[in-house]
Amino acid sequence: MEIEQLKYFLAVVKYKNFSIAAQELCISQSSLSKRLRTLEDELGAELINRTTKTVTLAGEELVKFSEEVITKYDDLKLKIRKYNNLEEGHITLGISQIANCQGLIGVIASFQKEHPGIKISLVEKKTKDLIKLLRDNKIDAAFILTNSAEDNGLKIHPLISDEYVLVTDMKHPLAKNELIDLSEAANEKFILLDSSTGMHDTPVGACKKAGFMPSILYESDQIDTILDLVSEGLGVSLLMHDSVIYYGHLGIKIVRINEPIWGITALALPRNKNLSSCISAFQKYILSSLKINNQ
Repeated sequence: MEIEQLKYFLAVVKYKNFSIAAQELCISQSSLSKRLRTLEDELGAELINRTTKTVTLAGEELVKFSEEVITKYDDLKLKIRKYNNLEEGHITLGISQIANCQGLIGVIASFQKEHPGIKISLVEKKTKDLIKLLRDNKIDAAFILTNSAEDNGLKIHPLISDEYVLVTDMKHPLAKNELIDLSEAANEKFILLDSSTGMHDTPVGACKKAGFMPSILYESDQIDTILDLVSEGLGVSLLMHDSVIYYGHLGIKIVRINEPIWGITALALPRNKNLSSCISAFQKYILSSLKINNQ
C-alpha cells in the first residue's frame, strides 16, 4: 500500500467520478483505475462500486484510515523539510505550451503546495529558446521536447512519450480511416508547428522516412491556430496526440499512423551546473511523480 494509492482512492470518493478524479490528479483514467484495482487486490475487497461510484462498506473503513495516514504523512514531511534546507529557495523553470497539454502544470503546482517556501519563476518560451537559456545557465531547469541533437550537453530525463497523429478536417478523404500509412498523405498540404517549437523536425523526418518531402503550406507556433486552419480544410497536420486532445477542437479528425512516431517530453537541466537542494528536490519530485502517473 502506497500513499499515492490512498490519495487516488480519496479523490474518487470525493468526486464520485473516475474521469474528474483523474483530471484532478493529472493522470489518465486508465492509470487511476489500474492503481485502485491494485489497492483492492491487495486488501482483498471492493472499495468503490463501479456502477454507482459509491463507497462500499470496506471503502468506508479505508476512508478514515487514509485521511489519518495522509495527514500524519504531510505533518512528517513538514517536520523533515527543515533538515533538508527546503524551507526556502528559488527555481527558475522553463516551460513551453506542451507543458499545459501533458498535465505538467499540475505536477508543478503539487510540488509548490508541498514546498510553499520555494519560489518558482516560470519562463514561457519555445523549446529552442529554452535550450539556449539552459546552456547559458539563465534558467535552472526546463520541460522540453527532445528528439534532436540540439539537447546535447544537457542533463536529459525523459518523462512522457506521446504519439504523433495525422489531423484532418472532418470531410477529408483520410478522415474515414482510424489508421493509415503515413505515405498515404504524401500528396497533402501540411500545416506544421515551426522549427522553434521542438515539434517540427520529427514530423518532417517521419515524412522523409515514409518516402516523401512534405509540402508545407503554413507554419505556426500555436497549436490552436493550426487546428483552426486544418478544420477549414486548408491542409493536414502532424501533431502530438495529447496536444490535440487538450484543445478539444470539434472540427478535426485524428488519424493514427501505422508506424508510430514518438515525441518525448523531458526534464532538462544544465550539465555543468551544481544543483541546489531545492533544484535536486524538484528533480526528484518530478521524476517520482511522472513515473507513478505513467504506470
